[in-house]
Amino acid sequence: MLLGLFLAEMRLSRLHAERGVQIAQSYLRLIDPLMDATAVKVAARHP
Repeated sequence: MLLGLFLAEMRLSRLHAERGVQIAQSYLRLIDPLMDATAVKVAARHP
């Protein structure tokens, strides 16, 4: 049972991290819509 809870928590953490990256990318696009996709990906990887 503890293993199941641990795996569920890991999954939720990953989903929250992915959502944070999406929010950061959309924020960067809002600030500078001409920014290319590679710069957005690099910026999202480095908090």
